[in-house]
Amino acid sequence: MKLSQVTNPAWVAYLAPLVEQYCKKAAFPNTSFHAMVTYLQASVQNPNVPTELWVVVDDENEPIAFAHWGLKGMPFVATVHCDAMFSSDKEAVGPLMEQMGKYADQNNCVWFSGDIAKRKAAEAVLKRGRDYGLEFIVTPLVYVLGRRGTKPEID
Repeated sequence: MKLSQVTNPAWVAYLAPLVEQYCKKAAFPNTSFHAMVTYLQASVQNPNVPTELWVVVDDENEPIAFAHWGLKGMPFVATVHCDAMFSSDKEAVGPLMEQMGKYADQNNCVWFSGDIAKRKAAEAVLKRGRDYGLEFIVTPLVYVLGRRGTKPEID
C-alpha cells in the first residue's frame, strides 16, 4: 500500500469509483456523486483552502481508500474535520488516520471531528483511532440538516 496526497484536480477522476461507492453507502440526501467530485476537485485546485485529499493505492496502483479533511473555523479553532473517508480495505484506514494526525500537528490542532454515516463504520473508525493513540469523546450533540421547502400559505 502507498499513501499519496492528491494535488491535481484531474486526479480526482481516478478516484471516481471509490467516490461513487462512498456516495452510495453514505446515502446523503443532499450530496450526489457529481457534487462530491466537484467539491473534491475544487478543494484540491484552490491552494488557499485549508484542506487535503489523500488516497491509498494497492500494489497494482489502484485506489482502495481516500480521505478529505480540513481546518474548521470559529468557534471550533484547533479542530481538524474529516468530511469524507472511505476504504474498501480495513488496513488502508490506518495510514489515512496517521496522515490526518500529522496534518493536525502541522496546524496546531488538538481536536478531530467528523461525520460518519453508518454506526458500524463509526465503530471501526473509533477502534482504529484508538489503536493510533487518539482519545474520543462521544458528544450528545445532534447533527441537524435542513433545507428550504415551500413557504407555508398564510390565511
